[in-house]
Amino acid sequence: MKIETKFSLNQEVWAMKDNRPYSFRVWDINVATGLVPCDNYGTKVSSSITYRGYGSSSPWYYENSLFATKEELLASL
Repeated sequence: MKIETKFSLNQEVWAMKDNRPYSFRVWDINVATGLVPCDNYGTKVSSSITYRGYGSSSPWYYENSLFATKEELLASL
């Protein structure tokens, strides 16, 4: 299985934090995969990719809530 992430380590990304644009450098990337139920009693592989900045108290952000630039973040609102 090949997993590609949208962002890489040490890349600056933008997110919303406390209703304000916030930037940080990616320090950790977490990839979780597993089987989830789907129609007709089958299963499919699902994956979740999360990112966080430096420090253990830094929150984790899902990939779809991060943006490469502040302008992309503001345009998504």
